[in-house]
This record gives sequence, structure tokens and C-alpha cells, in this order.
Amino acid sequence: MSEKFFSKTELSTADLHWFDDFLLQYNPARSFEHLYVTDELSSILSIEGMSKLTSKHYADKCITHVKHQILKPKFLSYLEDDIALSYEAALVMVAQWSQPALDISSKNVAKRLDRLATSTLSHLLELYPKHTIFSRIIEDQLNSTKVCLTKLPELPKQLSTNLWSTQECKQILSSVNHVLYSVEEFIGNSEDYYNPENSYINRTMETKQGIPITLCLLYTCVLARLGVICLPVNFPGHFLLKWMEHPEKNEEAKKFTFIDAFEGGRQLSGAQAREMVPHLVTQEDSYQVAEPLAVAQRMLRNLISIGASRSNNMKDPCYGLLRSSLELMLIINISDNMQYGFMLSRVYLQLNINHEEVMSMLQEFRDLPGISDQVDYLMNSCQIQMEERDREEKPEPKKRGVAASFPHGPVNFWTGQVCRHKKFFYVCLVHGWDTACTASKKQTDDKFKMTMESFPTEILEEIIRDEALGYQDLVHFSTACRRFKEVGNSNETWMFKFRLAFPGLFDHFPPAKFGQICWKQEVRKRIEVGKAVRKEVSSMSEKFFSKTELSTADLHWFDDFLLQYNPARSFEHLYVTDELSSILSIEGMSKLTSKHYADKCITHVKHQILKPKFLSYLEDDIALSYEAALVMVAQWSQPALDISSKNVAKRLDRLATSTLSHLLELYPKHTIFSRIIEDQLNSTKVCLTKLPELPKQLSTNLWSTQECKQILSSVNHVLYSVEEFIGNSEDYYNPENSYINRTMETKQGIPITLCLLYTCVLARLGVICLPVNFPGHFLLKWMEHPEKNEEAKKFTFIDAFEGGRQLSGAQAREMVPHLVTQEDSYQVAEPLAVAQRMLRNLISIGASRSNNMKDPCYGLLRSSLELMLIINISDNMQYGFMLSRVYLQLNINHEEVMSMLQEFRDLPGISDQVDYLMNSCQIQMEERDREEKPEPKKRGVAASFPHGPVNFWTGQVCRHKK
Repeated sequence: MSEKFFSKTELSTADLHWFDDFLLQYNPARSFEHLYVTDELSSILSIEGMSKLTSKHYADKCITHVKHQILKPKFLSYLEDDIALSYEAALVMVAQWSQPALDISSKNVAKRLDRLATSTLSHLLELYPKHTIFSRIIEDQLNSTKVCLTKLPELPKQLSTNLWSTQECKQILSSVNHVLYSVEEFIGNSEDYYNPENSYINRTMETKQGIPITLCLLYTCVLARLGVICLPVNFPGHFLLKWMEHPEKNEEAKKFTFIDAFEGGRQLSGAQAREMVPHLVTQEDSYQVAEPLAVAQRMLRNLISIGASRSNNMKDPCYGLLRSSLELMLIINISDNMQYGFMLSRVYLQLNINHEEVMSMLQEFRDLPGISDQVDYLMNSCQIQMEERDREEKPEPKKRGVAASFPHGPVNFWTGQVCRHKKFFYVCLVHGWDTACTASKKQTDDKFKMTMESFPTEILEEIIRDEALGYQDLVHFSTACRRFKEVGNSNETWMFKFRLAFPGLFDHFPPAKFGQICWKQEVRKRIEVGKAVRKEVSSMSEKFFSKTELSTADLHWFDDFLLQYNPARSFEHLYVTDELSSILSIEGMSKLTSKHYADKCITHVKHQILKPKFLSYLEDDIALSYEAALVMVAQWSQPALDISSKNVAKRLDRLATSTLSHLLELYPKHTIFSRIIEDQLNSTKVCLTKLPELPKQLSTNLWSTQECKQILSSVNHVLYSVEEFIGNSEDYYNPENSYINRTMETKQGIPITLCLLYTCVLARLGVICLPVNFPGHFLLKWMEHPEKNEEAKKFTFIDAFEGGRQLSGAQAREMVPHLVTQEDSYQVAEPLAVAQRMLRNLISIGASRSNNMKDPCYGLLRSSLELMLIINISDNMQYGFMLSRVYLQLNINHEEVMSMLQEFRDLPGISDQVDYLMNSCQIQMEERDREEKPEPKKRGVAASFPHGPVNFWTGQVCRHKK
């Protein structure tokens, strides 16, 4: 073959006709010649080392053709006989077709599956020796001299229902999970998800890694051997199994429990399954059983997608995987073969092979509407290739000269031979040779220098993903040539570059959407938004240098920009805040002017983004938890910082986990650990310090009073002894004491923040401690004595400011002996009321700081009043009045002032004050409207400045060096 086909990259079916002619002489049902052919080809391929490369090269092409010809009639028979194609046969079919050089038999796959099922039986026998399956096994072996309880039971090939009770099926499922994920250590291959080997059952059982579809089919095949039916579900974006756990229920959807074999056999309800794909609308047919043929087709669609990607990225330039998968898809998919026939035709034309098959396929699609032009184009291309092939003369290889003409000895290579270079390791094909070398030494040296163009795609991807290269380098790399453009356009590579350039921003993207986002486009958007924001910020000093503070109207550019985008579907609002944050993060005393205006801009932008979310809390009480109230105040009051609910939750989780560790040391038999074990029943390993899965809204303590006390003791130990949290008595009126992020960093706070932190940690551990708006202080109350009749005596109070000290009702009253404490002082403070109390504290501190000139721009007071007016709709006159005075003091937001004051004009007792303020506002507005824009002083000529050129400009913010 090397002499005949050395000039061809790929071989057509017609080039391999010798094998077809040979096999046609024999009936495979009566003779074994077809086995002898494949065995001989396999023996050639199994020669070790780098010898016989030419024979191996052609043997690989021959065995692919021969195996496919042998398998094709068998696979076609599955279309006529549905029962013949089981899920196990579907797995074997895809593996055999895709790996023709390997000897994969149904028998060997069945043996491996039997071994896994037998191991499951052994584990089941240890835990549940009275399981009904063992009675069935004993019945099967009644005529045997010895009974083996780990021998698989004799079951019908087609099970129509589970053979055991629901409880006994659960026991088998538990044992299967133990064997597959703890003993055999099968795992979902997340790191190399798109490796085609994940779809081959032989490789999955060797590497113990796979994708959802192969692991689910393996799982169901093992269970079928044990009398439990788990049916595959063609779920969108994932592949699941469903098992009938509740046959007694009327609704079809509630009868089934779903199993995710990719995640260690995790069991899910229908609702939980839907949550796996929140961005998709899952129809009822998403839960329907996928028949074996449909499963095989889905596996092939996966391989076609991977094959197309690998061919585009030059990982498979001969289209081996794509071509093979398309050919099998056309055999087993007769209902919708236009798409795949079209793709295969293009692959054949790309390889310049199988022209007759291409013409035949395209002829079938010629009359279909909408694609006739494409079909004609491809048929014309095919016709041209056929004409070139027919008139092409067979290339004559160069002849060897006489031995004397080769001064270095005889030639050891022949035309058509496949070789591997000893020094540079590239594989090549010998086309011919010259009797003498005509190239200079420099040319021959240069020829063997490896350049980046010759690097494999995987190496290039590793290079360009290096952290030393930014997105600008990737852009330059992609413009070098077509191949570099294809390599550089990888969405995953652009995701790496986005994360490298904007790490803080990347954390805001939901991981579930990573695959749907075009990262190159997002990098471009981020850069464009950044340029626009910097341009606007740099222009502000010239416009507003004469103003102390800016009105909302002065920042309308940001409002107009953000109005163009929907924050639920795009990320431009994040790009604006990220760019402003990057300006503020410039170290040292440089760029003070930009920082000055960026600080005002980010405050305005963050408040505009947060306002709709906080307003929604007024409509939905459940959405605002105590934790959300803490985050709300911190985010609004510190707009320049990136404070997210996710990061606060992580820190609270860490404190709760530390508490669990301490509890485990002292009270290992606490009921919470039984709950944790239940939550992790389907996991391969149980972690007792993993937080239990609890409902978001607890209505009562989950443990006994004694066990709640044990948790309280551990929380006190962790918070006050290990983490060393403490009430900040020395600097009580520092506003940072009210911000949860600063409280967790400095380990200091005031009663309200420490109490809320305390209750959030306890809520993660199943204990309810409710905040109490106690006068002059802030406490928590915990129901220690639910059996008592008097409401007041049921509760014990906790002072988180004083190290978690516990108090009775009488002791709590003694804390404020100068006040008459009413019964409502012990009522629970809802999250909204807690947030309002925190804001009242900050308003009081802000007013004091502004009066003492610690905050001459009224920043804290203004910010707190603005948030109070958003979340306090019942009593806003007092705060609206205060905010109006602040705005007038700063000479800003006159329209908002007039609007607020208009609402209070008709209220009794304050009409004179309202009129006075409205008059003052009117005067300021008139002055503003007739005020001419000040012209900044022009620089004089350099000669008029005896000390040299001027380095400052009007509107610049500076700091004196001396």
C-alpha cells in the first residue's frame, strides 16, 4: 500500500476494496476468516517501539475499514429489533465503532459489570444479610451442592418493575454507591470533560472516570443485575437516572427520585433536578425515559461535537473522531440524517475521498427546501475533485542511483515509508530522494529549527494561558496567522485572560453561566466601558472644580449609560463599578483628582444599582433576613468596597464550621451529627464538620434544650476565645462598628452587629436566637423553657456584646434601671426594624461628626438618611426633613429637596419651617441658573514664570509636599 498510496493523506473506501473482495468470499456466520483478518492487522499494530511505522500506518486504516464493515450489519439490525439493543449493548456499540484497533467484546464488558455487581452483593450481605435478594439466590441454587450468596441471581433480561420493596431497593442503591464511589473510586471527569475516552465504556472502567451519560449507563447496568430498575433520562445539559421510589403517589412526577451518577450517586427530587439547569425551561418530556437507541444517539452527538472542536483546533487534522461518529450516526439515525449527512459530505470533501458516496448522499438532499444552493455548491466541488482524480497521473517516485553515487553508503529508506526523525522526533513520509544534497549547511540547519507554527495545539494553549501573558498579548498572538487565530479564539482561554485581568470582577459571574458567556466579547466590553468611564471621570474636574459636592443631575452620564442595559442579562453595571474601583485602588498620592471624582461617581452608581434591590425588600419580607440586613447596611455605607452576600456568607460558614469542630470534640453524640450523616448518605465520604442542610426559615429549635446549650457553649468558645471577638467599648461611636465586613476583620463591634453575627452563626446550626430591640442596648432571646406558661419566662436573653453572657428577664431589666421597660421591649425585632435601628445609630453618629467638622461633607449622615428613606416608608417626615437640610447645606439636589418638602407642606406644626426651607432652596436654584460657568485662569507664557513651567491645572486635587 505504501507504494500505491504514498501521495495520499487519507484513503477512500474504494482504495481498500481488496479487503471487501476477500471477505465477500466467506460467510461470517459459518467461517472465521473475518476474525483472522482483524487479528493479523492487530498483530501488526501491536509491534512495540518505532519499528514498522509504515505497516502500522496502513494497518490502522485497514482495521478501521474492516471492523466497520463487519459491525455495520449488526448495528443495522438494531433498527429492526428494539429489544436486541439494551443500554449495555449501546455502550459497547459506541466503544467498538470508535476504537476499531481494540478488541472490545460484549462478553468482556459484561464480565466487568458482573464483577461490580458481585462486589455490591458482598457489601449488601455484610450490612443486610436478610435482604430478599439472598432468598432468590438460594432458590436459584437449590440443585447445587454448595450455595454461593454472592453469585448473581438469575433474572429476566427485560425487567418491567423493581423486584424488591422500596426500602430494600434503597439498601441496594446504598451498596452500589459504596462499591462504585468508595471502593472502585469512580468519579466524574470534570478536569478533562471533553476527552472522547470519557464516552467509551472500556476506558471508563479502566480509568474510573467518565461523563454523566457513561457513568449513568454503567450505574443502571449494575443495578439491573441486582433487580432494581433505574432508567436513563435525557435531561437537558446533564444526564440523570430515575428510580421509582414512591409508586403509591398519584402524580407521575412525584413517583420518581432522580440519581446523578456523575456526582457520586447523589439523589434528587424533581425540583432539585430542575435547579441544576435554572437558565433552561425544562418541559415534562425532559423527564421521559431515554430508550437505548436515543442514548446511543446522544453519545454520538457528544462525540460529533468534540470531534468538530478537535478538528477545528488541529488536534485531529484527519477528522478521525468526527468522521467515525458521523458514519455511525447515519447508520442508527434514519429519521433525521440530513444534518449529519451534510457534515459527513463536507468531511469527505475536505479529505478528498469517497466522492461517489458524497454524490449519493447529496443527491438525497437536493430536493429539500432551503439548502439546494449549498447542495449544488458541494456537488460541484465533488465533481471537480473527481475530474482531477481521474486525470491525475500516478506519481513516479524518484529512482535510486547506483550505490557508488552515495558516498555515505547505501540508502536505507524507500518511497512511501513512514519514518520518525531520530533527533527531532517528527513523523514523516518519504516521497523520494536526491543523489546528492544540494542545500547549504545553513539551509539544512534552518530546516530543522522548530518554530511556534509547528507546536501542537495543546502546547500553544498552555503557553498563551500562562499568567505572564495578558489579554493584549493574546490579541497580538491571534493576529499572527490563521492557525494562531483559531488557537487564540478558544473561549476557555479568554475566560482565563478575563480572570487574570479582572480577578475581583470574575467572582461576580455565576459559574453556571461560564459556558454560555462569550469571554472574548466580555473582555472587549469591559475595556470599552473602562475607557468611557475614565474619559467621563477625567472631564469632571474642568466642569465641577468650583463645586464642593455634586448633585445627582451632575452624574447623569452614568444614569444614561446604565439605562441602556438590563442588569439581569448583561454585566455593564459591574464593568462601570470595577473601573471606578480600579481608579480608587491606585496606590500612593498620584491621580488624586481622578480618585476624588471616582469616589463620588462610585457612590452614586452603587446606590443606583442597590436601590431597586432594597426596595424589593419592602414587598417581600422573607427575602430580607438578618444576614441580608447586615450586608445591606455595609454595602450602602461603603460603596467603594466590593462587599458581596456570598463573601459574608462564606465567613459566617467558616465560624459555624469551627463551632461544629469544637462541638464534635466535646459532644460527639450530639443529634446534629446524625443529621449531617443523613444529609451525606449518598456521598462516598462523610464529613462531620460539613454544615447540615437546614431550611432557610427555621420556625423552632431543631434540638433539645440541653443540646442547644451545648451548641451555645461552643459558639461562645469559638467567637470569644478562639476568634477573640469583643465589644468595642473604647471607640463605641466609630461607624465601622456597624459594618459586618469591618466587624469580622477587626473582631470588634457594637451590640447590634455582634448580636446579628451571633444569630447568623446559630441559625446555621439549627438554633434560633431572635434579636430584641431592647432600649439602650441590643440583646438576643433564646427559648430555653418552652414548657413554662408565662411567655416572659420561656426565654433566656443573650448579650453578645459581653461575651455571650446569658441573662434572665429580670437581669435584662436591671441593665437599664433608669428606664421603665415595657413588655414590647422584649418583642422580636424583624430584619427591617433591625436595619432601621442600625441606620438610626449611623444617622446619630453622622450628625455628631458633621457638627464636629470630622465629616464636613456630611458623607455618613447623607448616605444613612438616603437609605433610611428607601426602607422606612411609614415615618419618613423626620428623615426627609433632615436630608433636605443636608442637601441645602451642600447646595445640591434642589429638585429632590422641593419634591420632599412639598410632601410635608400640609402637615400641621411644621408649615413655617417647610416654607423657610423651600424659600432657601428657591434662592439657591435661581443663583445656580443665572450663574455663569467660571472660566479657569489660562496659563501664561513660560517666560512669565521665572521659576519654570507650571505643572498644575485648574480643578486638580493636590497634596502639599511640605
